[in-house]
Amino acid sequence: MPEEQLTFDLGLGEELREMGKETARLNRAELLDLARRLAVEIALSQSDRLATADDIQFALAYRGHYPEDLGNAAGSLFRGQEWETVGWIQSARASNHARAIRIWRYRGKERTGQ
Repeated sequence: MPEEQLTFDLGLGEELREMGKETARLNRAELLDLARRLAVEIALSQSDRLATADDIQFALAYRGHYPEDLGNAAGSLFRGQEWETVGWIQSARASNHARAIRIWRYRGKERTGQ
């Protein structure tokens, strides 16, 4: 077993997580940008301004993309001050095996002209 897997260091784990998210974000920047725009559109179409990763994956699938197209960059979908987590729901995607996913509320401003 690699030594890294036996290291108990929360700070290091957080640093490695952020490095991984940044790498994934850079590798999938164009699709992530589309997914983030869709997230805002979906949230603004709801009176409560809520969205989940399932909602975004459904919208991407409608446009011909598979979950693996976004890959680990999906972990950066709701980054930023304009989003807040407000709860949890079970994923409806069968491949997620009903695992819990976050529900996000969009706190940003209405987008115009996009």
